[in-house]
Amino acid sequence: MITFVFSVLFHELFFMAAFGRLSLYLSSLQLCQLLLTFIFSKLKGTLLGNMIFWYGQVHGVTMVMYLYYMDWFNYKYSKGGVFDM
Repeated sequence: MITFVFSVLFHELFFMAAFGRLSLYLSSLQLCQLLLTFIFSKLKGTLLGNMIFWYGQVHGVTMVMYLYYMDWFNYKYSKGGVFDM
């Protein structure tokens, strides 16, 4: 649990330094991993579990980077730095 908390804090500090603002997209998705641990314990060794795992591996990082980029882009180029999609 200490490693998990350290990982969440370190990643948020990294993204905060890179994008210049605090957005908790990655932290919220990392907290979902706790729930997914219980779900995947039931799907271990099944085709569905394997498909869900690899979908998350391929699309998870891309989705997080897209969310942080759009947050930064909207803040930087919107009038007054208001977030709007």
